[in-house]
Amino acid sequence: MKFLLMAGYITDTAAIVKAAAVKAAWYNQRRLYRQLRRNKCSDYWRDKLEADQAYPRRLWKSVDSLLGRGRQPASSAIDVALINRFFADKVEKVRLSTASTPPPTFRRVQPSMSLRCFSPVSGEDVISAIQRLLDKSSAADPLPTTYLKQVADVIAPFVVELFYRLLAAGHFPACFYCDEEGWS
Repeated sequence: MKFLLMAGYITDTAAIVKAAAVKAAWYNQRRLYRQLRRNKCSDYWRDKLEADQAYPRRLWKSVDSLLGRGRQPASSAIDVALINRFFADKVEKVRLSTASTPPPTFRRVQPSMSLRCFSPVSGEDVISAIQRLLDKSSAADPLPTTYLKQVADVIAPFVVELFYRLLAAGHFPACFYCDEEGWS
């Protein structure tokens, strides 16, 4: 039995391999479940719209339901100006409470230091992370989270490739930074 000393722990390589296989099987089952759920949802709405095709009133009611129209707002007492004031006050309080805090300090890493133990990132990991995002966005987001979730399986391979290229480059390109006026 072969053991590795990693970060102060003795680890059985067979257990690591078994855990990786279990994790891969779980991800595969989860992917199959999501695919089945997507297909069932799509089939349901296609059948519903086809059944209502001869009845325009029912068809539009189905379309409105599909698009989420007609839902009552959480509260009519809350308006945009009130929400804006709340968040502006909250940001101001945070700024005031941290104004006297010294800026963070960073030390250069010695060239002999390296990060040798990374878990590989897969497309399933990216999809899972995207699906766990909350359904909210800011004005700085070029793509709302709800749309990002819809295309997660399409963009996941590109995000994985981007991650590995950024990791290999060792820095974040300037074009990825966002300034006060938007993307630089």
